[in-house]
Order: sequence, then C-alpha cells, then structure tokens
Amino acid sequence: MKTSAAAIGAAALLAATTVVAGATGASASTIGKGYVQVCAQGNYGVTAEFPHRGGISTTYIARGTCSYEYWGGTSWEPINVIGWFNTSNNSFKVGTVWYKGDSSGVGIGAKGTTSNGGAGAYTVTW
Repeated sequence: MKTSAAAIGAAALLAATTVVAGATGASASTIGKGYVQVCAQGNYGVTAEFPHRGGISTTYIARGTCSYEYWGGTSWEPINVIGWFNTSNNSFKVGTVWYKGDSSGVGIGAKGTTSNGGAGAYTVTW
C-alpha cells in the first residue's frame, strides 16, 4: 500500500473515514459539507493531496474503490489527484479539483487509463 507520512498522521486526525467498495458516482446532494469522496474509476489507484495543508494526502485508494473522508476547511483550496502506475511506484497527476469545505462537499472520480504515461487519465466531479 502506498502511503505518505503525512497521510498516516492525518488518519488519526480525521473524524470519519469510510472506504466504499465499488467506484460508483454519487449526486452532489449526497456529499455532505466538509466531506471529500475520491473514487478510483480508471485502471489505476489514486491518492488525493491537499497542497495548501502542507501536502497532506489520503492513503492509497485502490482501483475500483472509493474513499469518503471528512476534511473540513473554510476557504477555497485545490485537491490534486495523483494516479499510480500499476507496474511501478511512479505517479502522475490526474487533475486538480477546487473545494471549499464549509460550503459543500465534493465527489471526485479518477477515470481513464495509464496509457501514454497517464495522458489518458482525467477527473470528473459530482
């Protein structure tokens, strides 16, 4: 499992974490304020990092699964979605989504493939 030291520390601070099997989307109304759902819907696993929080990130989210975590927040901030190649420990940037935790939650789907060095990967939101 790929993790970062920041993600391990963050796990202790997060109030609620649920990993959901299956990478199905959700409507915007199902994502509560302060929550971030990240689904690995492509042929690769992902992490989501919060650069305005010192680079803290989620733990590795395996393809075909989702992570639903409370992240809170009071101002607009980016969430960088990082894809991980299946055949190495190398990563690539899938995309960036903006989020403001005190106004809403966000669902992020990482889709596509790792072909062409991850160029076939992209994000969708709900």
